[in-house]
Amino acid sequence: MRNYSFILLILSMLFNACDLKQAPKCDDETVKNLAIKIINKKIKEQLKTNPFAVFNDLEGGVSGFRTPFDVLELSNLINKRANEIVKEKFPQWEGIQLFDKGFDEYKSYKDQLCDSLQDDMINSLNLKIQSIRIVSTNNEIKKCECEADVYQEDTKVRGITYTAQMTEDKTVYVTVYFP
Repeated sequence: MRNYSFILLILSMLFNACDLKQAPKCDDETVKNLAIKIINKKIKEQLKTNPFAVFNDLEGGVSGFRTPFDVLELSNLINKRANEIVKEKFPQWEGIQLFDKGFDEYKSYKDQLCDSLQDDMINSLNLKIQSIRIVSTNNEIKKCECEADVYQEDTKVRGITYTAQMTEDKTVYVTVYFP
């Protein structure tokens, strides 16, 4: 069983639902939002390194990702759209080659554009954490362990385990495990 752990530490002043003297709650909006950010980050990393892994990790896909080839096609479409935008904004880069002057600037701009398009696509999935189950709570160390299901619209796309812990400097530290 593969476990992936992504850790996101965010300073937050939005602890309306969190009691700073106890463990964060599994269903706290801040905790759920941080977990979704971690999941989105994992999807983005996999789109860059192995688009087929996105499909496998989402247990049968989400809307628009019904087969592994849909994910690969989307990745190619993002790259193609980035090329089109670059050509529209910077016609002088038409046909630029690896060793041409300005290639580094072109590549940097295109990579930033691809990142932005990927972020938009991933955010449009509108993933939600539901069916939250408390596995354990330890108020002494201000930590909770939770299980939940990730949904897109009304479709379950995968199960996750996550922990949330309040640090000494009053931040929430969330770790998501992908079993």
